Amino acid sequence: MLPSILLRSAFARPVLSTPITASLFPSIRFSSTATAPASVATTQTTTTVPLKRREYSIGLTTSNQYPVYLRYKGGRQHQNTIIRKIEGDRRALRNDLSRELSLPLEDIKINPRSQAILVKGKHSNEVKAWLVSIFGDKSLAAKKATVVV
Repeated sequence: MLPSILLRSAFARPVLSTPITASLFPSIRFSSTATAPASVATTQTTTTVPLKRREYSIGLTTSNQYPVYLRYKGGRQHQNTIIRKIEGDRRALRNDLSRELSLPLEDIKINPRSQAILVKGKHSNEVKAWLVSIFGDKSLAAKKATVVV
């Protein structure tokens, strides 16, 4: 059997001589008292209104589609639309779905276990069209990226 010192050294983590943050984020130094030369002309800048930042995003499936599915229960008597792979504020997505698709807020529920959104009824085409209008058609972008000429 090997002595315990050899075993500890074999499984020990290597020690870095410099901290990781120092190598990843080099310090940027500048003088706050420096002034610009007088010969440099100032340019007029225009400000643009930023687009509304969404508090959520929807991940894509492996086939680069939005994860919106139909679920049938009770011999197709009950139909639910399911939205999966939601990252961020699910309540904001629920409120936006209700407002944009004119659905009652009571018909849109968040599953606390799977974190998916269940919409009562058959609304998959409307939800997919709305997601494409917000985030763009990522399936077309993925197809264009994989084309080899």
